[in-house]
Amino acid sequence: MRFLRDILQKVRQKIQYGLVMKVALDRLAMAGIRMIPFYLVEERLWEEVAPDFEKGFEAYEVAPLGPEEMEEIARVHKYGHTQEQLLERLQRSNQCLGVKQDGVLVAFTWADLSECSGDWWRFPLRDNEAYLFDAYTVEEFRGKGIAPYMRYACYRALNEMGRDRFYSVSEVFNAPSLRFKERLKARLLSLWVSVELFRRYRWTWKLRDCKGREIVTRASRRNAVPNRPPMKS
Repeated sequence: MRFLRDILQKVRQKIQYGLVMKVALDRLAMAGIRMIPFYLVEERLWEEVAPDFEKGFEAYEVAPLGPEEMEEIARVHKYGHTQEQLLERLQRSNQCLGVKQDGVLVAFTWADLSECSGDWWRFPLRDNEAYLFDAYTVEEFRGKGIAPYMRYACYRALNEMGRDRFYSVSEVFNAPSLRFKERLKARLLSLWVSVELFRRYRWTWKLRDCKGREIVTRASRRNAVPNRPPMKS
């Protein structure tokens, strides 16, 4: 266990090195030690979120999906869940929201109303909370801004159900996930790491509190750096 503690200390100290750390974790995974650093994220329908996420999406419609649509979702290439698994989610009172264009399903997302049911650890939810997970956009529709549009629609739908505080999980190195949550003013609550040994044993530890700070991605930090004046000769 001392070996694991040493690794955790290095993850805590060096998470800011991004790609270098990702390569190191990939090498550990090849040796049978899978380590996944991730954030617990808080999302809300924040007042400062610009109410323009629906602009440009007039051709799309958003609606809850029921048992009759689960076969269509299961057929989505690379999604990786069977119709039976999806029906089981609905039976557990999970909600599914879909985005369609001309009647064709192009994206969907899920919400658990009873517990934060992440792959690495779980905790029960209050009556005003929901856990958002498994958002998916069909490949040919990616890059069109559908993910934040769908998320914003999900916020509104859940607000109508009396749910106004949402949790989600983002892996530290999942840049697309963090970018779209940044647009929605999501807050980082805490940093965690899950360790899996040889696909048999798993532990999850909290590394630090993030104190609800807003997500600021590396791309945003680079864009915020002013151009330096030319050096005088």
